[in-house]
Amino acid sequence: SGGIPARTAQGQRLLLYVGIIDILQSYHIRKKLEHTFKSVLTDG
Repeated sequence: SGGIPARTAQGQRLLLYVGIIDILQSYHIRKKLEHTFKSVLTDG
């Protein structure tokens, strides 16, 4: 379901998910508020 199939050193199957962080995006007040709102919603 979207992950990259892989195995651990012990042979257990797992899926890897890769995310890309956009370091060029400006992080102004709107983004700070969005981050805070999402953090509250996801308890994080």
